Amino acid sequence: MQNFFYPESIAVVGVSQAATNLASRILYNLKRFGYFGEVYAVGTRDAEVEGYTVYRSVLDIDSTIDLAILLVPAVQVPKVVDECGQKGIKNVIVESGGFREFQGSDSDNERQMMEMVRKHGIRLVGPNCTGVINVENGLCTSFARNIIPFHEGGVSVLSQSGGVGHSYVLDLTSEWVGLNKFISYGNGLDIDEVDIIDYLDQDPGTTVISAYLEGITRGRDFLRVVSRSKKPVVMLKSNTQPSSHTIATSHSAAVKGDEDVLNAAFRQVGVLRVSNTLEWLNVSKLLTLPLMRGNRLAILSRSGGHAVLAADAAAKLGFEVPAFPQRFFEACRQYFERSVIKLQNPLDLGQIVYHPILTHILEETLKLDEFDGVLLIHSYDASRSNEPHQFISQIQPLIHKYQKPVSTILFTGRDERQYVRETYRLPLFRTPFHGVQALSYSRDAVRAAERRRPFEVDETPSRAAAGQEVLAQAIAEKRNPTLPEALALLRSYGVPVVEHCTVSSRDEALEKVESVGYPIALKIDHPIATHKSVVGGIQLNLLDDYGLITGWDKIDESVKEAGIQDGMTRGVIQKMAKPGWEMVIGARRDPSFGPVVVAGSGGVMAGVVNDVAGRVAPLSEDDACDLLVETKAYQALTRYHGQRAVDTDSLVQLIMTVGRIIVDIDAIEDIDLNPVFVHPNVAGLTVVDAKITLRHA
Repeated sequence: MQNFFYPESIAVVGVSQAATNLASRILYNLKRFGYFGEVYAVGTRDAEVEGYTVYRSVLDIDSTIDLAILLVPAVQVPKVVDECGQKGIKNVIVESGGFREFQGSDSDNERQMMEMVRKHGIRLVGPNCTGVINVENGLCTSFARNIIPFHEGGVSVLSQSGGVGHSYVLDLTSEWVGLNKFISYGNGLDIDEVDIIDYLDQDPGTTVISAYLEGITRGRDFLRVVSRSKKPVVMLKSNTQPSSHTIATSHSAAVKGDEDVLNAAFRQVGVLRVSNTLEWLNVSKLLTLPLMRGNRLAILSRSGGHAVLAADAAAKLGFEVPAFPQRFFEACRQYFERSVIKLQNPLDLGQIVYHPILTHILEETLKLDEFDGVLLIHSYDASRSNEPHQFISQIQPLIHKYQKPVSTILFTGRDERQYVRETYRLPLFRTPFHGVQALSYSRDAVRAAERRRPFEVDETPSRAAAGQEVLAQAIAEKRNPTLPEALALLRSYGVPVVEHCTVSSRDEALEKVESVGYPIALKIDHPIATHKSVVGGIQLNLLDDYGLITGWDKIDESVKEAGIQDGMTRGVIQKMAKPGWEMVIGARRDPSFGPVVVAGSGGVMAGVVNDVAGRVAPLSEDDACDLLVETKAYQALTRYHGQRAVDTDSLVQLIMTVGRIIVDIDAIEDIDLNPVFVHPNVAGLTVVDAKITLRHA
């Protein structure tokens, strides 16, 4: 990756003097941004472009080339990539379009290009991208003409879309927040978001990693890289709706993922996901300030109404707004003695017009151990004096002196606001809510870093042999396991399952029921009856032989009416489980992230209450605990009917085990345990029903 951002020599292929030629704009931008390395132009028509001598091929250049940028018709790209390989160029950016985003995944141009990439051991960015920018060395390989040299800062941006990425970095630098590096990687056929985040995490100039993605293909590698990151990772992920999926596929060949899985994966490794471009900008620029290392917020406002709005936002986003201590008022007593200001948090400073006083109040606030950050709402008339700038110019130095963030909302004239944005290296926000929201992400970045654990890379099967043996017959017959087989698999992993037996007739049921003991549950065991309750295939709390006989007959009648012609030919007798809170535990394979575990409210509530949280497997104990705490059922689990808390430790272990099973046994597509009875008084749990779907059944 280093030569993509720090090349000493560049070849731009596809240049001409035509007004519409995009490659020549790259030459223009390299010169305008002050790139210090050697630049070579390659084209087939003209002798000179933008002051550069034009070579007919990269093979004609005598010097070593670190990086080649290609902007030629897609049909010519494989040949040019081959020439780059012959020349010994190991880093290539293909900005041309016309590959899978246009022709689909069976694009001949793409296939031939990637053959050349693999043949010569080339690393490729693109195709269908706008390349890279490195503010540190003046590198700008974009063909866009509307970009200007950027202020250098600590935010580095990766974006599948060149247009979205460019508009975003323009906003960053227009506020003097600054940019460090930018990379648009388009279709990401070789270099993708995983490679880039991994590089930026090691990059000394990058302090914040900010990404726009339309799809994630290497989900597990993504988690491994981000979970090791020492820097905040802000993510704007689009392509969340069916309508946008069609557009994104044609745009950058992105593949839509399950949003619930994506959110769970992001939480698992501490990604700060934002929902829109304004939020993306606000969060990224505030993270350039010292992080908010606690939850206690001071609100200073020159407007009482805006202070109320800020207090509402703070409550909504989970902040504490503690009172100012008495020593603060003693330090600032002279400013408040003759005013009618109520000494509280939020602190209304509307009557204070002398800006040096505001500077003193802000500093005294930042000094306080009682606060972790400040929301400053400031308004003034710039036409009356230059005094406000004395205050504004001190905000950033005070931020760094006390290492606490100040989120600044400025209400003034349009020209004045723009002047402040372009003059002071100070993130500004439009409304109190946006200012508080940005602080909440700063707070959450600290929490995420504290909780962040390396994603488990050891996926060596633990008890796969025993599990495979249990499922061997179902796998061989390409069918899904029966309920007894599913329960046997769980038992092989040490999971407590309900006592049960399998029977093939009503008479056999009467013989074997003694081994289980009343009261019992009777269930149909039939490959068609995957949802037993839907077809009337369950009878609960049968107390004696008469109940067993009538229960068997009722199931037989119900399932025949539901279309199972052979009726109740095989059943499972289960001991009725002890009382407990009903939970559902499941696992499935996500196309991007692989095995994923979910848990939430179970039983009949599973289909009524949207209460499911998830994590990517395998799970650590901390992962499983975090998952459980996110469910709505968690509060009920800890206060079950006024009794002692249910056995959440056993539930955490089960969540981990289900994750282990689906990682171990590649043949499993889906696991559904519902209900799982979690017993009060720390009495363990019992799995009473399990459905397992095989991948090739």
